[in-house]
Amino acid sequence: MVTASQDTGQIEMFLGTADSPKGAVTTAGGGEPLSVPPTVPKPRTMTGTLLRSMTMEEVASPSNLALAFSNVSKNDGAPGPDRTSVSEVRKHLGDVLDRLHRCLLDGSYRPGLIRRVWIPKPGGDQRGLGIPNVVDRIVQQAVLHVLSPQVRADLPREQSRFQTEAKLSHGHR
Repeated sequence: MVTASQDTGQIEMFLGTADSPKGAVTTAGGGEPLSVPPTVPKPRTMTGTLLRSMTMEEVASPSNLALAFSNVSKNDGAPGPDRTSVSEVRKHLGDVLDRLHRCLLDGSYRPGLIRRVWIPKPGGDQRGLGIPNVVDRIVQQAVLHVLSPQVRADLPREQSRFQTEAKLSHGHR
C-alpha cells in the first residue's frame, strides 16, 4: 500500500490535519467558495540592485544543511504533521541530510503538509499557527542561509542597523 506522502514524493511525511477551532470553514454561506482578494500586479521595473543567482547546490550543500539543522534544533519546536521530533531526526541525521541533499539536487524534494494549531490571543480569540515538518524547517533554514546575506547587503544602512539591534534585543548573538 502506497501512502499519499510516498505517492507525492515527500520525505517521511505523515498525513494529518488539524481542524479549525470553529469547525471547517470552506464556503461563504450558501455553498459558494470564499472570495479571494484580487492580486496586485508586480511592478514592470525594479529599483535597487538585483540579487545574484542562488543555486540549489549552495542550498543543498552538506555543510549548509548541517548548519540549518543546528539552527532548527536550537528552537526545538513541536513536530509537524509527520509527528517526527527534532530529537528523532537527530538520531538519523546523517541519513536524513544525505537523502535531503540528493532530493534537493535531483528535484524530487516535495514539502510536506503543515500542522495547524490554535493559539489563544488576549481577549479570547485564537490565531492559527502553521507547523511544518522538521525536514521542511531544515530546507527553509538552508534557503535562508544562502539568501539572507544577499538581502542584507541590499538593505539601506538604517534598516540593516535596525535588524541587528532587534536581534540583539531578542537575545540573538
